[in-house]
Amino acid sequence: MKNKPKALKYKKCYKFTFSKVFKKLFDNALYEQFNQGIRYNRPGALAMVRNRFNAFTIAELLIALVILAVIATFTIPKVLSSQQNSSWNASTKEIMAAVTNARSILQANGLLNANTRMADITPYLNYVSVDTTSVIDQQYNAATVSLDCSTASCLKFANGGVMRYSANAYFAGTDTTNALWFEFDPDGRVTDGTTNGAGKAINFRIYYNGKVRTRGTIDMQTCNSAVCLDPDTTYDAPWFSW
Repeated sequence: MKNKPKALKYKKCYKFTFSKVFKKLFDNALYEQFNQGIRYNRPGALAMVRNRFNAFTIAELLIALVILAVIATFTIPKVLSSQQNSSWNASTKEIMAAVTNARSILQANGLLNANTRMADITPYLNYVSVDTTSVIDQQYNAATVSLDCSTASCLKFANGGVMRYSANAYFAGTDTTNALWFEFDPDGRVTDGTTNGAGKAINFRIYYNGKVRTRGTIDMQTCNSAVCLDPDTTYDAPWFSW
């Protein structure tokens, strides 16, 4: 009996304090339900209040959807572009390796010399067909947008890419700076009709000693029978990486 007044005093204090705060925060109807739960010691009173305020409103859901849509607008194109670039990069490196291997076969057969042309190397490539009709992308930042396979030697590969090369130029020497050129367009078509857009071709040099370099990473005074060039990184498309 001695502890009873203290219990009542504690209950009154608890009820007064919590009820006062609750009434300021919530509507009267909910307050009355909560107050009755406390008064009659109903354990579900707090759970009832908690459940009522855990749900999302339509407005909140719409706001969340708008935020997700804005995020998707910026991220999805970047993801798709990254996937496309990775695909182009993989197919280009596949052709680089194939050309290097073809040159090695020619050397193993004792046929590699200063007069070797790309036309001597290409028979050892596993291509689908000789292409005389496609119009493909020019290299990045070139003066022209496209290249016509009807006026040059082109090969179509199973990965969808097209390789273009000079049938006439030859090494013109056996030094480490003598090289033949070829270009590879990874999608085998004019992608967007600009000089610096997506899918531009990569211009390569394969050296007499077998190394392959892009136009932007060639050695100083890289030469063949037609021309001598220095490196120029402005011709390397951004999608390609080593």
